[in-house]
Amino acid sequence: MEISYRLATIADWESLSIFRNKYSLAPENADRKHFQQDFVENENRNRGPLFVALDTRKIVGYGRCGYFDPMEKQPIYGLLEGLPQGFYLKGVLTDESVRGYGVGKHLTLLRNDWVKEHADRIYCILQNTNIPSLKMHEALGYRVIQSNLQYQSVQGDTSGLLLKMQL
Repeated sequence: MEISYRLATIADWESLSIFRNKYSLAPENADRKHFQQDFVENENRNRGPLFVALDTRKIVGYGRCGYFDPMEKQPIYGLLEGLPQGFYLKGVLTDESVRGYGVGKHLTLLRNDWVKEHADRIYCILQNTNIPSLKMHEALGYRVIQSNLQYQSVQGDTSGLLLKMQL
């Protein structure tokens, strides 16, 4: 299986939206407008990229990150207080056909490398129950800095972990 990776562009928007709706737990088009707005704003302000994984020009995954500043009153995962200012991983979604092939890990490495050019640390919020993701992030150098963090996910109110990695 040959997967290529690159930064997403606005031309990818329709394919990304279809892909996201197919694999996301959120109701169809639930936050499509917010996702598109976040993508465009981050791209325009150099506040975090969205990388895509492609298998023969078809999107089979994406990973994005963004910058959180509590003074801007733009919550991350429904939170405005108690989180440090900085760049955050904002999720990875992969097609079932490529799971287990390192696509999510590669997308995370690309985002880490991008943030390394702009900051000296990066944060990540994970669900307490997402043990495979926690193990992968810890293997990459992330460390848990807060547990029992209450935040909003597509599944509703969730208990999670706040991770940090020095770059």
